[in-house]
Amino acid sequence: MSREIREPTAWALRADLITARALLLLVAARRDVALRPEGHRYFADRYARLANHYRRRGDARRANALLTKSLKHWHLGGGDPVPPAAAIAMPIPRRPTFIEAIGFRYDDDPPDSAA
Repeated sequence: MSREIREPTAWALRADLITARALLLLVAARRDVALRPEGHRYFADRYARLANHYRRRGDARRANALLTKSLKHWHLGGGDPVPPAAAIAMPIPRRPTFIEAIGFRYDDDPPDSAA
């Protein structure tokens, strides 16, 4: 039973961008706030995915415009061109060892009192 990871639809990506922009407008209206790096990386991801969608559909002009926005947000978010090393560099963990650490013999009944 392998579960494939599905790419979000273009409408889901557009809804994500509209919702995030609306929340930013609400927050910015209340006080002077700059977008945190995590927010920039979120926008970079969504714009890049939407750019891939338009490129697959054959609209290179729109894809390039969205990719430009994505790269702008990626750099504002402190994006590094090299992704960080992940679990690939970690060794395979050993199998867990299960020990039955109980104070009575396995084939006997447990004692009635705790003392």
